[in-house]
Amino acid sequence: MDEYPEGDADAFEEMFRALIEAANQLGIENQVSITQGDGYTFISFKDKVFFDGDSPVLKEEGKTVLDAFAEAIAPAADSVKQIEVLGHTSQGDPEIPNEVMTDRVLSAERSAQIVAYLQGKDIIEPAKLVSMAFGQFRPIDTFQTSEGRAHNRRAEILITKDGTVERSLSYYYEQVYGSGTFEEGMDALKEEGGDTDAGDSADDKQEPSEGKNGE
Repeated sequence: MDEYPEGDADAFEEMFRALIEAANQLGIENQVSITQGDGYTFISFKDKVFFDGDSPVLKEEGKTVLDAFAEAIAPAADSVKQIEVLGHTSQGDPEIPNEVMTDRVLSAERSAQIVAYLQGKDIIEPAKLVSMAFGQFRPIDTFQTSEGRAHNRRAEILITKDGTVERSLSYYYEQVYGSGTFEEGMDALKEEGGDTDAGDSADDKQEPSEGKNGE
């Protein structure tokens, strides 16, 4: 395993460059966005990089992506405070909120699958790996279009640098997706009839490869 230059700042910076290089080598640069900010690197994987519709089973292609990204992260492990994996679903039917249990469990299983796979790579202390799940309730786009639903259906990895100040998820979303993205998404969810106190997972019914109970 290669080592990055000595010093936490250099290692964390080099990790960011290595992640971009890994995405380019895998040919997934159009399926992932990698953002670097003050004390963090934020990775957003679009749509079905890791999972098929309605499925919590990590795809072989997804494992290949995680293998490459784990290799990029490993040399900077000492400079990493925490790696959070955030699982999101999308409202499959624009007019009907997802079924609560399916939605919550599916997004939780997906984030846990990614975390467990990364833990198996033994690149960082297990205590620094955290899985979180939000179902359909952290939208970054509308549910009214297939494109919007695909944007909402995603997995994110937030890597924070050791010694940085704790920040809210809304802060990172504003930095990565734009000011007010989370609030706008939640307003759209309310307007489209979603219950912001409960969630579920349902695939886009206009896409025959996806089921109707999850995404």
